[in-house]
Amino acid sequence: MKNFKEKNEFIILADVPPIPTIDRLEKYKEAGFNYYNLTEDYIVRDNEDGSISKEYFQAIDNCKEVGLKVLLRTMNNGSIHYYDNVTDEFLGKVHGYYMTDEPAPTRLDWYCKYAIEDYIKLVEWYNKNGGDTFWHINLLQDYGMYLLYGREKAPKYEDYLDLYIEKILKKVKGEKSLGTDHYPMACEKGVNFIKPTAIRDYFCLAERTKKLISEGHDVRTSICIQLVSNEGLHIREIETFEDVGFQVNLALVFGAKVIEHYIYANKGFAKPGRAVLCDKEQVVYTKTYDHVKRANLRAIALGKYYLPYEWVGAKTYVGTKYTDCHNQEAFDLCKHKQIDKFALLKDFTSTADSIVAEFDKDGKKAYMAVNYTEPTYNIDNTLEFTFNGAKTATVIIEGEPNEVTLEGGKLTVNLKAGEGVFVIPE
Repeated sequence: MKNFKEKNEFIILADVPPIPTIDRLEKYKEAGFNYYNLTEDYIVRDNEDGSISKEYFQAIDNCKEVGLKVLLRTMNNGSIHYYDNVTDEFLGKVHGYYMTDEPAPTRLDWYCKYAIEDYIKLVEWYNKNGGDTFWHINLLQDYGMYLLYGREKAPKYEDYLDLYIEKILKKVKGEKSLGTDHYPMACEKGVNFIKPTAIRDYFCLAERTKKLISEGHDVRTSICIQLVSNEGLHIREIETFEDVGFQVNLALVFGAKVIEHYIYANKGFAKPGRAVLCDKEQVVYTKTYDHVKRANLRAIALGKYYLPYEWVGAKTYVGTKYTDCHNQEAFDLCKHKQIDKFALLKDFTSTADSIVAEFDKDGKKAYMAVNYTEPTYNIDNTLEFTFNGAKTATVIIEGEPNEVTLEGGKLTVNLKAGEGVFVIPE
């Protein structure tokens, strides 16, 4: 099986995806998704005798027919040994395993039924039965830790990540993700803002992915895109393409090559029975479907240039014109995680807040910058790059490449709300 670098493609999936009928799967595929997370939301897996149901096999075959690769959700029904009775025929149709959502550092009586230690049992099963596929888990985010343990007793986020990496992820064979579903788009007292801890968590993930890759692990950063709202967590409604596009660009600036969307609401998020990409019968598709499709297809177009590179580090910049974009707390939280010096980027300024990351491909450098302002502020951001020794650059915005001649190594780029740019200086 090819590894991430050889396959040179994003993994784009959703939790929870649509009913696995051919017509619905085709719409899902058209929106840029290439992996399907098969749960029991629509189809019961087991017959009464414990064998796999015909309907479950049919769902997998339907995915294959439209060109989707199937992930199985191993922690359905709260059973760690959920796939003990499956056959080789069944396993041969599967491309990976979405192991669970948000394992807790330690066992609790509510919300997170299982702790990280519980998944040690799954690693042995996975390495024996599924180790030539893809392992995926969404880890908790910082506000989830506060919700579970209280702000004073919550473990440090870095310690939580390291516990998972050492006890679980390093022991997993083959392709794997290191990711979270830290939803960044917030609103409190009528003011929209980007959660300050979001990029702190993303820095933590990207740093550890980089280290794991250097140690020979076939691992990629995964970021889950927010498409739902929760008033109690101050997670706001997602209404525009800029809301979605910004989040995808933010994931990419931290090196993400696995993009997940939480696309269907449940009783814990938004309104009961409300679907995000379509109506609850999954017949009429919404504007959010169009926004997700556009963002996914834009990322795929960028992938030709972006995917061969590996994330090196990133740095935050306060705008020279728009000096109060409500991001200072976020930047302060990350000040000790930022790259000290870029290899080719000599100088950078932007009229509004920005994040710039450096990428490397066998010694060749590339850079990505994102307009790090709340998309509803509708702030245009003018970026000025100065590269050492560069005479030309390939500049990709909205997936469209342009070859630009540089004077004195200088490049000016204008980014609208939610936009990012990938630059390969020559």
